[in-house]
Amino acid sequence: MTLSSWLSVQSTGRVALRWQGGEITYGELAARAGRTASALAARGIGRGDRIAILAYNCPDYLDLLFACARLGAVLVTLNWRLAPPEWQYILEHSGARLLVHDDEFSKALDTLKLRLMRTGLDLQSCKGGDMPLPTGK
Repeated sequence: MTLSSWLSVQSTGRVALRWQGGEITYGELAARAGRTASALAARGIGRGDRIAILAYNCPDYLDLLFACARLGAVLVTLNWRLAPPEWQYILEHSGARLLVHDDEFSKALDTLKLRLMRTGLDLQSCKGGDMPLPTGK
């Protein structure tokens, strides 16, 4: 069983995730991941592509994880506790095409933006925790 197929066999009405801001059922999570996968595919992301994320724990993190699984893409997770030069090293060596990041990291990433964009990496802010891709919120 793959990560993508695992989500599809869960009971759609059961709560998948609870956090301070609410809860999401497995059905809602599957729908959100599907919309995120479609948005990534529309950007040309597919099997074998790498998508990086620099974010605190949030529901959108799982949207991206399951969306990557559906597409056969690889999620490259960046630890927010690392220093910007360490993020840069990981991003330059991972082959990531897209970096999705919490808005909170924008200032730190600004120092790296020009160098990272020369590698072909596209940066996309989450805008305060909301995924830049359609999640149906």
